[in-house]
Amino acid sequence: MKHRNCCSKLLNFIYTSLAFLCFCSVTHAQFHTIDLLGDKKEIELPMKYEQGFIIVKVFLDGVIPLNMIFDTGAENTVIFNRIMLDLLDIPLNETVQILGTDRNSYELGHIARRVPLQFEKGQKTAMDLIVLDDLDLELNNLIGEDIDGILGANFLLGAVVQIDYVGKVLRIIRPDFFKKPWRFKKQDISIVRQRPFIEAKICLKDSEPVDINLLLDTGASIHMLIDEYSHHDLIMPDTVIDGRIGTGLGGELGGFLGTIDQIDFLDYRFRELPVYFQKTDSIALANDYVLNSRNGIIGNIFWERNKLIIDYNESKLYYRSRKRMDKPYRFNRSGLVVFAVGHELDEYIVKQVFEGSAAAEAGVQAGDVIRRINWVPHFFLNIGVINRFLTGKEGKKIKLIVNRSGKREKIEFKLSQRKIDKSRIVNREN
Repeated sequence: MKHRNCCSKLLNFIYTSLAFLCFCSVTHAQFHTIDLLGDKKEIELPMKYEQGFIIVKVFLDGVIPLNMIFDTGAENTVIFNRIMLDLLDIPLNETVQILGTDRNSYELGHIARRVPLQFEKGQKTAMDLIVLDDLDLELNNLIGEDIDGILGANFLLGAVVQIDYVGKVLRIIRPDFFKKPWRFKKQDISIVRQRPFIEAKICLKDSEPVDINLLLDTGASIHMLIDEYSHHDLIMPDTVIDGRIGTGLGGELGGFLGTIDQIDFLDYRFRELPVYFQKTDSIALANDYVLNSRNGIIGNIFWERNKLIIDYNESKLYYRSRKRMDKPYRFNRSGLVVFAVGHELDEYIVKQVFEGSAAAEAGVQAGDVIRRINWVPHFFLNIGVINRFLTGKEGKKIKLIVNRSGKREKIEFKLSQRKIDKSRIVNREN
């Protein structure tokens, strides 16, 4: 089943929350994360960190390598294309409905029981997971990597997980052998259906401080998002930037970028912090299964500035800053969505140009093939390099050379963001 275009207005690289919510009972009683360790105290896994996503390699039946997004915000482990299981004659059982990240649409999936999975350095074990017939989220094009699925919360039962964004290492540690690391700070967290939540206090303009719960979500390539109206005082600021914040199972997700007065969590205090606001519809608000009392999320773009350990067994978070926490976050100011295409994902095409953006006014068109951006020719480009240019400072000049219908075009524009008054926003459904 093909979806409508799931482009996003990339205000901060890509936001693709893969927090699948499944209205079904998937039993995992026979699986435990430490089964993957075999006789080892821990295993150290190489990971890729691309466009704000953690990607690890898992082997299906010890044979077929899968690139999986490591997603602490997803309830289940999901494989996007059933052909992987068909190749090994792994049967699919009952059909389930999966609620998309827009909280309005559904996809059909199947439960596959006791599927044999293995890390490269670990023990083969079996677990239940969800298999989709043929999901096309265009993640490969957005990230520039082939993605086969997500490792969700049920993959993390009872484990201690250490994420080193800089060293690009993921460690799975047996709880009995885990000791608090030196110079790390410790914080109590809540584990709700195996997903980690952190308490925070937020101040918005003209309102009292509000206590909120934020999901620690490594399936989101943003820094922070607030679910507007998940609390009656969580209302977006008067001046915002209109745009799309990402793509999910149901297609595009709508949202706005606005500045909050102050937020306190862990031992950090941030003032005048730009964050994303996502519209939360009345159905989601009435359904605690959907929100899990969640008021927002903290994604990889925040956590990448830390070295991070999640102790699921003891409901603890350990963290240590590795970069300046007050350094401004980068946002896409071009109005362009660029996809990696081709068999090797080494050609770069403008997928979408947003009306009224700097790029649109300069004449960039959907379908333009990027041959050079500033001084970098296409054979040195990747999605990361392109997004680095497009998330530059306000006023930075962008020089593009593109192929359009067989002709070479030169286009220049300056990065900018248009602010709008909230009163001009028409209430819209995603």
